[in-house]
Amino acid sequence: MSFKLRSGWLGQPLRVAVLGCGGTGYYIGTNLFMLERVLNSLYREASFKCIDLYDAKSIKTPNLSRTGYMPAEVGFPKSDILAHRLNAALGYTVFRSMPENATAETLLKGEYDLVITATDSVESRMMVANLAAKVRRYTLWLDTGVDKATASTVLGELSTDTKRLPVATDLFPNLPEGEQHQEASCDMQTSLARQAFGINQQIAGQAVNLLSQLVLDGEIEYHGSMLDLKSGFNTPIRVDRDTWASFGYAA
Repeated sequence: MSFKLRSGWLGQPLRVAVLGCGGTGYYIGTNLFMLERVLNSLYREASFKCIDLYDAKSIKTPNLSRTGYMPAEVGFPKSDILAHRLNAALGYTVFRSMPENATAETLLKGEYDLVITATDSVESRMMVANLAAKVRRYTLWLDTGVDKATASTVLGELSTDTKRLPVATDLFPNLPEGEQHQEASCDMQTSLARQAFGINQQIAGQAVNLLSQLVLDGEIEYHGSMLDLKSGFNTPIRVDRDTWASFGYAA
């Protein structure tokens, strides 16, 4: 089986929301920057209309161990710094800073084609999952989840249709209990102890690579992956009913 790009996405500038500009969100942003360059060089009208970066937090010293933020940027809003940096590199404005936590209302008002979650907040991910019954347009959800040395990404359709491409909460129903990290990282050593070095870059790269295949090739044969840095395993999540059934999800 394969999942094909909806005709409504063909040749249309896409509106994207990225929730979180921390460890994973930083690299989601930089990978989207590279994808925007590719799309713009191929066909400007098919690239991104906007990429809105949502994050209410400011850069802290522990963030420096897992991102490309600079010491001089500590204390500034993450979304401001990341949006400015990426727009400056592009030479035009695509990224927009949203120094706030996204809400259901702001996401619905934004009429996004794609929502990307790059946060360890349980509330934000469940909020996006619950948009399925509220969205008025065709919307995809690309989720990234990171634990200490394991990570996953899942692309699915925000819809109540039983034939939808499953989303992260369909395949990982226990995700709220398994991936919550509420404790603050008070120093760089604590930050690295909580999440292995390099895991954020890798899962962000896999997530945007999956998106690039869908946008550039028009279809994908897998819609997610699971990564384990300790064992070295990287397992794709196939667009396949038997694969979904192995997660306990009945298509």
